[in-house]
Amino acid sequence: MEQEVDFRVLFETTPGLYLALSPDLTIIAVNNAYASATMTKRHEIVGRYLFEVFPDNPADLAADGVSNLHASLNSVLKNKTAHTMAVQKYDIRRPDGTFEERFWSPLNTPVLNAKNEVIYIIHRVEDVTDYIRLQKEHTEKDKMALELEKKVRERTIELTNSLQRERAMNEMKSRFVSMASHEFRTPLATILSSLALLEHYKDPGQEENKLKHINRINSSVKNLTAILNDFLSLSQLEKGGVEAEKEEIHLPAFLRTVVEEMEGMVNQKKQKIVYKHSGEDTIENSKKILRNVLLNLLSNASKYSTEGKEIFLTSNVNNGSVSITVKDSGMGIPEDEQKNLFTEFFRARNVENIQGTGLGLNIVKKYLELLNGTIHFTSKLNKGTTFIITFPRHSIIPKKA
Repeated sequence: MEQEVDFRVLFETTPGLYLALSPDLTIIAVNNAYASATMTKRHEIVGRYLFEVFPDNPADLAADGVSNLHASLNSVLKNKTAHTMAVQKYDIRRPDGTFEERFWSPLNTPVLNAKNEVIYIIHRVEDVTDYIRLQKEHTEKDKMALELEKKVRERTIELTNSLQRERAMNEMKSRFVSMASHEFRTPLATILSSLALLEHYKDPGQEENKLKHINRINSSVKNLTAILNDFLSLSQLEKGGVEAEKEEIHLPAFLRTVVEEMEGMVNQKKQKIVYKHSGEDTIENSKKILRNVLLNLLSNASKYSTEGKEIFLTSNVNNGSVSITVKDSGMGIPEDEQKNLFTEFFRARNVENIQGTGLGLNIVKKYLELLNGTIHFTSKLNKGTTFIITFPRHSIIPKKA
């Protein structure tokens, strides 16, 4: 099965007996060590209900009739966290129908998908039958065995977590390839088609057509530049390579320059940025970081609002804290997708036809973390979105390592 292939390296190279269980406790993968220990073959185990192979021991049933193993697996499914069990005695059914008494030390660990749902349970059972027998004769040796068991358990959890991280990384790479392919293809196709059409406008009196295609090329180049800037910013942030110096800033004057920088974009859509300030005027911060944060938020407000809409920018400095708000009355964010807003490459379903990388807000959040700042938002579909960023008036800018 595909699930068995996913876990083959972990199962076959780590000491212990391993099963992979579906949420309904059907066995979907098994390692050679387990098949050998139970004197069965893989095809005789995979696809069967767990307790057909590993039956409940009547002596192990609680007052409510639920075995410790059942209770452990139910805890994993409910709480989505690993659950350890004390050493248990279980009778293993052989293919001929007879049973063999063995002692096991089980650990049940969930494997979650991106939606925090349990898709597998790794049921590891360490055969400690010999240890139990030796316990009566060699107490000290048994202590060593238990310590070894602890280390194996810790290593198993470590390997399981590593597997989950690798899966998440592969998913992120897949989203990146898909996004980059789409976002680069569109402006490049526009540039190529406009260049081809410019060849046909050589005669006098066709300047208007030429200008139209030149403007299309300029716009596409700007889009490509914005995409590359997003990738560069993300790379610098993740490598700790952001260079920023703290300086005294007259906040109202600084924000008015940012508004002026946005005029070219908002004027194209006949929009207007309305700015108001309250409180003290000066702060100590990084102009570079604040400019990047605000240009991103204001660009989004313009991009996701229709023509003629006003965008409201307000700032306040009070009691050692700075608060800046960007409010629009645009398309808003679907409520069920708001929890993913700051995730890399995330784009809400209602903006898929609007150019963007899905990196901007993730980058904004990381920039604000450098300033010991935070970002919060409220949004209603087709009503608009409000972003509020806050940070200390005298931010501590980390130096580049």
